[in-house]
Amino acid sequence: MTDTSNPGLVYMDDILGKDGLKAIEHEDGWPSMGLRFYENANVSLYLDVLLNAAHENPEKFHVYTHDTMPERYHFTKHERIAPIYVVPQIGYVLTTRVEGNVGMNKGNHGYDNDALQMHAMFVAHGPFTIDMKAQHTSRPKGSSSKHWHSVAGDTYVMERFENVQIYNLVMKLLGIESHAAGTNGTVGFWDKYL
Repeated sequence: MTDTSNPGLVYMDDILGKDGLKAIEHEDGWPSMGLRFYENANVSLYLDVLLNAAHENPEKFHVYTHDTMPERYHFTKHERIAPIYVVPQIGYVLTTRVEGNVGMNKGNHGYDNDALQMHAMFVAHGPFTIDMKAQHTSRPKGSSSKHWHSVAGDTYVMERFENVQIYNLVMKLLGIESHAAGTNGTVGFWDKYL
């Protein structure tokens, strides 16, 4: 989460104009904005307008299509994902002159997943943490694991990982990995921990 209590406002109607705004059939998400234009709209024109505006304001937002969306987003290979996505930079939100800053949350997610503010905190307690403690105490003094480290007593901090890995953790803990659905998680990711 990041603070969105007093963001910079990017007015989509200033970028697309009134006609461009009216050409949007459906809008997904917030603070990012997935855009689906009506079939009769000049989509390539509006995409060019958005790309030019993003080029002129890279500190405020980026524009992606299915072909240009960063792979690390794990957000391209489904028809339910809008064909054009406008992703604001942290500190900015997308809005219109009519909407302004009405209804802004004090905090939000949905920004670039590389930003430290977008990294989630994951807390776990269970039998597998005992193994980590045993592994830690059996190491020679001064050595450490490259995957986790003790911060106090029996509290351990792991290296950062993507949320898409959690499904495979649950499947592994339940002992039903052979029944796991295909996901964007990495098969075997948890082997170094469990």
